[in-house]
Amino acid sequence: MNWSKLVDNPNIRIQRGMLFKFEKKYPFKEEVIMMTCEEGFNPFGLGLISLTGAQAGDNMYTLFPNEATRNGLMSKSLIENWNEWVYPNCNINEVMIHEGLSAHEL
Repeated sequence: MNWSKLVDNPNIRIQRGMLFKFEKKYPFKEEVIMMTCEEGFNPFGLGLISLTGAQAGDNMYTLFPNEATRNGLMSKSLIENWNEWVYPNCNINEVMIHEGLSAHEL
């Protein structure tokens, strides 16, 4: 898999299917992988769902604010608001991003 640091990619548009890997505490494992997903009842709804740990696949973990996603969520906005929107006890410089999986990576 080709992971890179989120902070090194401030100008990409966050889309459905992108992966984020970062350190987290209970109820997750020390390292968690989350995937961006769409919220079905909101045309601009974009959020994260956990793919690893005890919370894997269990509902949407967080929904990004509508104003952040109405024109597409840029990674710069996510970087600037990570501690508020995603997880406060995480070093943003260590958050990794992957632009999605292809079939041969599974």
